[in-house]
Amino acid sequence: MSNGLAPPAPRRSILALLALGMLAACGSDSQKDALPFHAAPRPHFVFTNGDFENDPIGTTPPSGWTLLNYLNANGVSGTGSAPPSSFSALNLSGLGTGVNATYVVGGAALTQADPDLGTGQTFRFPLYGQRSARLNYKDATTYGKNKNANVLKQSMTVSLADVDPNDGQIHVRFAIAPVLENPSHAFNQQPYFYVELLNLTRGTTLYTGFNTAGQTGVPWHTTTSIATGNATQWLDWALVDIAPAGSALSAGDQVQLTVVASGCS
Repeated sequence: MSNGLAPPAPRRSILALLALGMLAACGSDSQKDALPFHAAPRPHFVFTNGDFENDPIGTTPPSGWTLLNYLNANGVSGTGSAPPSSFSALNLSGLGTGVNATYVVGGAALTQADPDLGTGQTFRFPLYGQRSARLNYKDATTYGKNKNANVLKQSMTVSLADVDPNDGQIHVRFAIAPVLENPSHAFNQQPYFYVELLNLTRGTTLYTGFNTAGQTGVPWHTTTSIATGNATQWLDWALVDIAPAGSALSAGDQVQLTVVASGCS
């Protein structure tokens, strides 16, 4: 699923122009579960403020988006070979008892360094335009610690204008790039990020993606946080292009995109 993603050139399709940064931590002094994600600009945005360009830097929550906070008190259900594939499997609890730490960030494209990675690592944001959204990280004192989890989501209704004329399909495209602290806990207790696209009209799941820090088979870059001194992993920007086949997604359907960034349990 998502590990740093960015969509291609503008097209007539659903394009979630997102740039998220998720940061979370494990203890009172650790910092991280960072995930930025952003997509390429285009003249018509299906998701309201999908590129976050409508907001000044520091805005929370991003306009048009719903921001919720939870606690990751119980860890996720699943294993490395069968990871969580639904929001409920994340086992988040205590809605409203955590901290909202999701903000619009930005600057000129590919000029901003992550606060944990610094300029010594090659990762830069935003991928396109001048804005991204960073999940579960505000600053050096509010950074997703104490089991904090942030959830950013938005629903929209698909129209005929969202059909890609090149293949006749409806696409949802977005970019995402996680930065996660790796405390080397058990799989279900690690910091993680999760992305989900639901067809609310049909009650179906169109896409899910989940990774924990340290998960095998993932091309992590590994370094030490310049802010905390803790082991930290990150992924380059990558593109997620979801094009449900057949009748799985049609004009008039309502879809919901959800992104979660959580600290360890």
